[in-house]
Parts: sequence; C-alpha cells; structure tokens
Amino acid sequence: MRIDTEAFTDSDREVFRRRLEDSLVVLDAVLRRPGFGGPPDTVGAELEVFLVTEDDTPAPVNLEVLAAAGDHRLTHEVGRYNLELNLTPRHVAGRPFTALRAEVGAVLGLVADAGRRFGALPVTIGMLPTLRPGDFGRGAITDVPRYRVLDRELRGRRCAPLHIGISGADDCAIEADSIAVQAACCSWQVHVTAAPDRLAITYDAVQLAMAPLLAVSGNSPLLLGRRLWPETRIALYEQGMGDHATAAATGTLPRVTFGSGWTHGATGVFADVVRNHDVLVPEVSEEDPLTALRRGRVPSLDELRLHQSTVWRWNRPVYDPAGNVRVEARALPSGPTPVDMAANAAFLVGLSRHLATTGSGFTAAVPFDAARGNFHRAAAIGPRAPLRWPFPGGVRVLPAAELVRALLPAAADGLRDLGVDHAEVDRYLSVLEHRAATGRTGARWQRCAFEALRRRSSTERALRESVHRYRELSTTDEPVHTWPAPSRGAPW
Repeated sequence: MRIDTEAFTDSDREVFRRRLEDSLVVLDAVLRRPGFGGPPDTVGAELEVFLVTEDDTPAPVNLEVLAAAGDHRLTHEVGRYNLELNLTPRHVAGRPFTALRAEVGAVLGLVADAGRRFGALPVTIGMLPTLRPGDFGRGAITDVPRYRVLDRELRGRRCAPLHIGISGADDCAIEADSIAVQAACCSWQVHVTAAPDRLAITYDAVQLAMAPLLAVSGNSPLLLGRRLWPETRIALYEQGMGDHATAAATGTLPRVTFGSGWTHGATGVFADVVRNHDVLVPEVSEEDPLTALRRGRVPSLDELRLHQSTVWRWNRPVYDPAGNVRVEARALPSGPTPVDMAANAAFLVGLSRHLATTGSGFTAAVPFDAARGNFHRAAAIGPRAPLRWPFPGGVRVLPAAELVRALLPAAADGLRDLGVDHAEVDRYLSVLEHRAATGRTGARWQRCAFEALRRRSSTERALRESVHRYRELSTTDEPVHTWPAPSRGAPW
C-alpha cells in the first residue's frame, strides 16, 4: 500500500493499534454479510522483474521506465532496478493460465520497449547473479515515501548493520544496512480468491502445497558469485527483512516468516498477523472502521491492510474492500518464462483446491512445524528435498520431485472442479510433470551455466555471460526443462 506520511508520534501508534483491534471486529462482521466474497473464483498474480543493462548488470532506472511505459499495471518496487507487474484477475473457469501467460508476455514487451530508451531490459529471474555488494546499499532504494519510511523504521530497530550468512556449495556473508536486500529477491505472487467461510482452509492448503512446488521451481541459486540454495531468496529475505532481534525482544514473530500455526476461522488468519507483529508504519486513515460499519458501508480497513503490507509472510491473507478475500502466495520465484510461471500457478491453484475441498484432515496429519520444515528444505535442497505429505494410508516422506508427480492427479482434479478447461489442465500440468521428471529447473540451468563458464573465464565474466544466455532463452517462452544445455559438456 501507498504511504504518504513520513513522521509519526506515539499518539499515532496508539490510535493505529486501537484501529487494528477495531478492524478485526469489523472484519468479522463484514465477512458474515450475505453476498460478500461470493463466487466466481478468480486467480491473479503479481510479477517482480529486474532491469538490467546491455552487459546484464542492474539498471537503476525503474522510475524512468515506469513513466515512459505509462501503463497502470506497472509499479515500482523497493530497488531502483526492480519493477512490478500487476496482472488482471481472471475467472478460474475456462483458460485463465493461458490468459495470464499472454498478459505477462505483453506487459514484459511494454517494459522492454520503454526500457530501451534508458538502456534497460527486463529479466524474469528470482535473484540476479550479477548483483554486487553496492546494490544492497541505501542508494539502491527507490526514492518514494514508502521505502524511505520502511527503511528508516527497520533500521531504527537494529543496533548494528545486518550480518547475513547463507551456506550451500559455497558460503556467502553479507553486511547490509538497508532494505535494499529485499530488492535482490523477485517473486511470482499468485492470488487465489476464496469464499469467507473457505478462507482459512484455503490458506492452510496453500501453505502445505507450496513446499513441493517450490522445490521444483527454484530459480535463485547464485549470489555474489557463490553457489547457494536453489531458492536463495528465501534465506536472504528472511534474514534481511525479518527483524529477528526486535521480534525476540518483544515476543513477536519476525516480519518474514512461514507463520505460527494452522489457522482457525477466516478472521483468525488476519488476527494472527495483528497479534504476532508489532506496528511498523502507523499511518492513520480518515475512515473509522466502526463508523463505516454502522453506516452500512464496506469499510476500507486501511490500517489492517497497511499493517499486513509491512509483514512479509510467505503466504498471507488479503482483504479487498472491492468485495473479496484471497490468499496471496508469495514464495515462488520470478521466471524463468511465462509458461513456467503459468504452470506453477496452475499446480498451486489445483492442489490447494483439492486439499481444501477434501477436508481439513491434512492439518491434523501434518504438524505445522513439519509443514514449515518442508518449506525450508524445499528452498535449500530443491527437487531431492525429503518432504512429509499426508496420503490416504498415512504420512509418507518422498523426494519433492517424486511427490510432485504423485500429486499431479490431485491438482488436475482441483482444477477441473473449478471449471478449468481440460486441455488447459493437461497443457500446464505437463510442464510440471516434465520439470519434476528431469529435475531441470531454472536454478539448475543457472548453476550449470555458471560453473561451465567459470572454468574458462573470470567469475565476473561467467556471471554476466550466464545472465545474458538466460535472458535470451527466457524471452522464447519455452519451458525451462526444454532449454538447451548451458554449455558444451555441461551436466544438464
């Protein structure tokens, strides 16, 4: 959400906290209103992209490209080398994933056309390998009030610069002094609407379904020339934006987390965010939610929505005063191609629908800590990650790639239950099937390319060349498992 105020008082914080509590009462009443948040089911998405120069290093010109493009679907992001694409929500029935795929391609084309005026091109990738230490400084932050306030407030809660450590095949240590670390992470965020009485079970279903999908969708293996997790974004974002010291001191949760437990009721999903996270930006709106409710309006609940926008859970509930509630799945990486992202959305929507309509037994079978463990192993290990999953005969542990293939029929059932065309189901789930069968993810391609190129050139040159080849292939919209080997003799 937009932030206009840059200075706050203790009184602002007191009023804001009271408004949050009032908002939960109002929300409960709104969600019980007949007709609020009803069918049809929709799916939407946000796509974060990097802007790069012709030599494939970060291009800090997002505001210039945004102005030149002049499209309402585009907005800025934290880093001056980031943009966000907000895609049109679609009815799930029919061919929604083909529509999303086409819109991604069209908007990326607009960005590319506008960016050429400033020597910038878009890249759909989870983490840009050519980022340098200087790209994590305050000078890399987009100069708008929202990011200035967030950076100041989070820095004010720390007594020293951030020390980030991530280990994979190599070790990586970063000292950062700003929220620009968030800009290093670009995501494909899928939005799924749910009826109010189905929000909690849908949210839990998305939580469980994310791990196997994330494991076969990794696209963020390289940071500062180090080979780390298939989804290094997860570790970097949690350490860089999680305010762990403040959370420990106040007894709250870090601002970036998988959550605190399975949910209980639609309002409970929102209450968890209010009760477990301290106020960061107490900008008080003109609308009093209780007054709006008494007058029969649909309240905007600005304080609740603003508070949620400063808590970066990997999956989070969203209240939309336009008339719906939904789950925002935030953990998937950007890229590699529109067809890969459409396939990821299809699997997530279908599997979560299947889980939500077959009952809440999965929350009893799989403890929440186990689901959280699934998520982090998926990010750290990838397709071979051992994941716990509830099957009719009991909970089993399977490698993620094998689990995805076993879950494809359930995902297909969920999509057909939503009215998705059968050809659409087959087309996109087949992409997941082949990616899982081969293990050929964006992360694997990037790492193979980097290792092959580094054997005959410097690390810096290998990084730039691997990004260049990746960028060329990503514009073909051919799924990543069909891409040619990164280099002659590379282990693809």
